[in-house]
Amino acid sequence: MKVVLLLFACIITAHAGYRIPANSADFIKGLLPKYVYDSKSLTASLLTALVNNAADKLFDNIGVYALSNGLDPIALADVDQTLLGSGVRLTEGSFSGVSSFARNGNVSVTYSPDTKVLTLSLPIKFDKLSFSYKYKVSVVLISYNGVITGTISDVRVDVAVSFDFNTYKAKVESLKMTNTGKIDVTFDSGITGVVINILSELVTTVLHPLLVQIIQSTVFGVVNDVVDSVNDAIDGIFTPPSEVPPSLLFYK
Repeated sequence: MKVVLLLFACIITAHAGYRIPANSADFIKGLLPKYVYDSKSLTASLLTALVNNAADKLFDNIGVYALSNGLDPIALADVDQTLLGSGVRLTEGSFSGVSSFARNGNVSVTYSPDTKVLTLSLPIKFDKLSFSYKYKVSVVLISYNGVITGTISDVRVDVAVSFDFNTYKAKVESLKMTNTGKIDVTFDSGITGVVINILSELVTTVLHPLLVQIIQSTVFGVVNDVVDSVNDAIDGIFTPPSEVPPSLLFYK
């Protein structure tokens, strides 16, 4: 949580006399507190490295949060489907790895002088997602039982979080799935080709979209919790004055 506060505290704790140019990198450099970084030595590349480092620590903290709040592993709902003329039932499902995510490329920081909104774009990747289900497939009068296990790799999500200087509030601007990933599954040995075809169809049409939806909702929920915590902390530390001359905060 300290990392999140640092990112936004660097924005909020502006000192009188700093200028806000159109260039967002220069803007952030001017707002970084002197007791944290020396603005004279803060180049654009160093700014990127600092924000990336902060994001890495933030993601580690969110991973711990997800584990400690029962978000990983996730119990999956039972699934009942009829596919290719056969009944399929999945039970005792488990989905793990949602807490194991990392930064996917550089975090970008942009500022709009017109709206006075600063936005952090956080690219996220998941590479350790796995799941399992017990299955029962009924073909005519014969039932096949077993376990299906699988992994999802190369899942990519872009999250945008903003801070509004007009309201002193942070919020989640957007959450976009840029790559739903590749799913690989393993079935019990000894099942027939017909059953494999049925289960493969189920994985493609039902299971993969279900897991993608779970990833989206979980990430959105966790990020929202973090933003709510940031807003609570800001409310307690940085209470915006009722009337502040613009010159005390920014130079035009």
